[in-house]
Amino acid sequence: MINKDNFYKSFMFFLLSAIMGWISVIIPPLIVSGMKHYESPILIFSLNRTGIENFSIITVCFLIISEMLICFLCPQKSIVIAGLSTMSFFPIFTIIEGSIFPGTHNLLPFELLFYLIATLPGMIGAVLGNFLYKKFSAKNNGLH
Repeated sequence: MINKDNFYKSFMFFLLSAIMGWISVIIPPLIVSGMKHYESPILIFSLNRTGIENFSIITVCFLIISEMLICFLCPQKSIVIAGLSTMSFFPIFTIIEGSIFPGTHNLLPFELLFYLIATLPGMIGAVLGNFLYKKFSAKNNGLH
């Protein structure tokens, strides 16, 4: 039987990680000048495409840092869930956009593969956050 409280906490962790991943991708093109912005009739699709098309080392750093913070603050949760959830909104939005605007995602399998590969910075950040938590908690436990 599934513990409802544990399921709720895991879902909230997944959701927080997914939101932070989405923000980590869409923010860099908004703050760095010179990046190309894409237009769409629906704002969220415009933000998604702009973020993905301008995926850069800054985005990778944002993904690593955001997941590192999440796994440092919530160490008991799965680092695999944290890492994989970083890009989880993008396939969902891509499928929705493709159903609203047919022909916009003709290379969907390659896009999904990119999203899967783009989870690697989140996985690295999750591992680092978990490692740092263990390192700091071991130091604090040693002081008492």
